[in-house]
Amino acid sequence: MTAVKGEGAPPCTTKAAEAVAAAGKRVVEACELKSDEKQDVSKILSVALGDASLVNLKAGPTASLVAACRKAVETAPPAGVERERKLDYAACEVLQALWADSEFCEAWRAAGHAEELSSRCPLSDIVGGARFALGYGDAAAQRMYFSNFSRLSTHAGMMADDTRTKAYHRAILNNRSDFEGKVVMDVGSGSGVLAFFAVQAGAAKVYCIEASPMAKVIRQLADANGWGERVVVVNKVLQEIRNEVPEKVDCIISETLGNCLFAERGIETVIVAREKFLKPDGKLFPCKATFAAAPFSDDARFKGRNSEALYFWTNTNFYGINMSTMQDAAREEVFRRPCGENFHPDQLKAQPVLQDWDLRTLRSEELANFKLEFNFQSQETCVLHGVATWFEVYFEGTDCTVMLSTSPWDTLTHWWQTRLMLLEPLAVNTGQMIAGMLDFAATEQNTYDVRLVMEANGTKLEHAGMSLLDLDINHRHVQHKQQAISSTRVLQVPDYEGTKPAPTGGKEYVADPCRQQKIDATQSEAKALNQFARKNRERPFGSQLKVNDQTYLLVDEQELCQQLVGSKGGGLSVVGHFDGTMLFAPQSNPNQFMIQYSTGKTPGMQVDLWMEKSMCTHHIQQALLQRPTPGRSQLFTPAEVGAMSFEQLWAQYEQQKGSS
Repeated sequence: MTAVKGEGAPPCTTKAAEAVAAAGKRVVEACELKSDEKQDVSKILSVALGDASLVNLKAGPTASLVAACRKAVETAPPAGVERERKLDYAACEVLQALWADSEFCEAWRAAGHAEELSSRCPLSDIVGGARFALGYGDAAAQRMYFSNFSRLSTHAGMMADDTRTKAYHRAILNNRSDFEGKVVMDVGSGSGVLAFFAVQAGAAKVYCIEASPMAKVIRQLADANGWGERVVVVNKVLQEIRNEVPEKVDCIISETLGNCLFAERGIETVIVAREKFLKPDGKLFPCKATFAAAPFSDDARFKGRNSEALYFWTNTNFYGINMSTMQDAAREEVFRRPCGENFHPDQLKAQPVLQDWDLRTLRSEELANFKLEFNFQSQETCVLHGVATWFEVYFEGTDCTVMLSTSPWDTLTHWWQTRLMLLEPLAVNTGQMIAGMLDFAATEQNTYDVRLVMEANGTKLEHAGMSLLDLDINHRHVQHKQQAISSTRVLQVPDYEGTKPAPTGGKEYVADPCRQQKIDATQSEAKALNQFARKNRERPFGSQLKVNDQTYLLVDEQELCQQLVGSKGGGLSVVGHFDGTMLFAPQSNPNQFMIQYSTGKTPGMQVDLWMEKSMCTHHIQQALLQRPTPGRSQLFTPAEVGAMSFEQLWAQYEQQKGSS
């Protein structure tokens, strides 16, 4: 079962839309609204409601009026709380008159929205929806939220999540045609690493939107790497940006994803950025998300949480005081916290429900309150303890599609998975249907409160008030691995790939519902890499090839290639064919190099070199130590090279070769 959010068509300016806008402008003038010297509410509303580009004939009158009121609120000059209220009151007066206007109603009826117009004008939904998209929690919540993201250690932890960072790196670098020479915006830029990937992919300019003190870090890193003129840092909440970004952008990149996908209300910020700054044909990275939920059974975790809650509050004689009256409150407090940990798929007892979110068309007001309704069919007779959730995001570029997954079937990420638990278990039989929903409501604390409802066999259980930011992470047990940060220093870093939950011993009923999409995305990436190599024969590196369980990378080393092809190579042996070409290995180095012969459009034979990955890593390290890299006044030191990940090494090597 898959539900889709954000499928509404983009605004259009047909005759019907122009008729709606004309009615809006006329009704505003007829209302004869009172204005003052600081705020001409009549003019503000006339311009907004008279804008035909804000009329979305598919989404309907309510959605279109939200967009118009949002524009009115956004364009109104700062004039204090009292005048903000006057604007809202004036908008309500106009909306009521407009809802009763015959020409306005006729235009919407012709577009198929007669039923919506038959009820009262939803004033609170319209005005509240307009304000919702332009705010980001209260001031105290903003201070707390952005202070959490002002620490270098926080961002180091996120960047050390290789699954996350590599997915973004591949999505950007493998879709160069979406970045080369383009203007890009990085929403919630953090350390600026995504913006720097965009620069590496050839972006002409990147606006880094970062409200926390990390804005200074972005500036320092950009200057240190020689990208100063191409990186513009805007240290403001995106919803408050007015003239700091004076142009439309070709692409928006963002990593504002929270646990359970929605925890930090980051998606709404991306939507506001899209509406304000993205060109009509611009790209979003990521552009789609799939939210997944499935019922789970975990008796050990349920009993453990009970013990955590009650170990103290069952005390009937604590220095002569009976504490046991607080048992129920203690359980409620513990179970209200979502579990942020990983689990084995054998704990899932029914096929997941999927809800797709298209960020290219999603409207901000849809995020104020939404539901995921489900109707699971139990695959086992068992007791259920709640609903487990995870998400996938999609980067659909011009050249390829990349997927980032947080599912229990894939390598663990720093998001882990999120499980929402009932206060009491729900017993089900094999084949029985489990109805219910997850109800999400945005809060002023920059997060969502969630209500879980599950019903089976006449028993209905409900648990409300679970805050996605109040995550229980006490049961995370992450493995660690050693990473050299210099020739003499080694650190212990999280090993997400090695952190895998043990099976519980039960039968595994559920398979990854997005497995085929992941296969398709991987194939599209490989195709894009090979096309890039073929199109850029003067710099043909970047592709990967696996032969006999060894990974080879296509490198741009013509001098070494000629040595291996010539007499010094000691002869060549055929090892296979690839994409219509022949692959040979030098007899003197059969497991370290492969030579690819192909006939291109130009006369003669094209010869390329594939290098085994570990040897390639060593070769790149030596190249960075011996030759200058653009944007640096001096060579890298051995300590700097030793601390780089393979992706960082490759990015520097690519810059070096591209400038040679």
